[in-house]
Amino acid sequence: AKNSSDIRTFEDRRVKVHRLLGLIIEPQEWSNFLHGIMSLHLGLEAIEIWRFTETPYNVPMLIDTHAHLDFPDFENDLEDVLRRAEQADVKRIITIGTSIQSSRRAIALAETYPDVFAAIGVHPSHVEDAEDDVITPLRQLAQNPRVVAIGETGLDYHHLPSETVAKEEQVQVMTALRSETDEEIEAQIREGACKSKQASLFQQQLDLAVELGLNVVIHQRDAWEDTLEVLRPYAGKVRGVFHCFGGSL
Repeated sequence: AKNSSDIRTFEDRRVKVHRLLGLIIEPQEWSNFLHGIMSLHLGLEAIEIWRFTETPYNVPMLIDTHAHLDFPDFENDLEDVLRRAEQADVKRIITIGTSIQSSRRAIALAETYPDVFAAIGVHPSHVEDAEDDVITPLRQLAQNPRVVAIGETGLDYHHLPSETVAKEEQVQVMTALRSETDEEIEAQIREGACKSKQASLFQQQLDLAVELGLNVVIHQRDAWEDTLEVLRPYAGKVRGVFHCFGGSL
């Protein structure tokens, strides 16, 4: 039976979540928040709190906040993957979209499996192949109740055109003193365009998250300072998780 001690324990944990997130949530909004919190990483302490979100009376509950279940890797054994997750006490999984098509697949999986939820977005590594307008379809997809976050979005400078050319040149050219090649100059031009498009789509998806009141899943690789610059105007407006992260405050 649920006694007063159990309820006080859950309420204490609810207040603790509030303090961790800096949120004030009305009691009637708490059930909605339980699903939104799944898209946040707050460290091991928060994972312990997550165990009590939807099953507050000491029933363990783990949540995998970042999976790509629509990837071909899982095409042949998805049912086994989900079964193993259940056996390991992973009670919820958020599968993350990396493009419009991937986001649609994420939602389809979330609609098929009751313990799977979806995040929708365009990954920075996919911006060169992205449609001119990704926000209109993302806004439409976000109306699905199985969607709990926007992303995976952010900045990724690890595989820029100039980096690829530089690695090729290191193999082909052994001298340390040489002028820039035409390939390097062209790569630098394409790099600037790629960075600009990444930043634009990042900002657009952050705006969408603010508009819809959803959390964000942020990918950042070799782009820490630029990522901070993009995020600064959104301080206090949006919350989320850094999935790929390298940097220091």
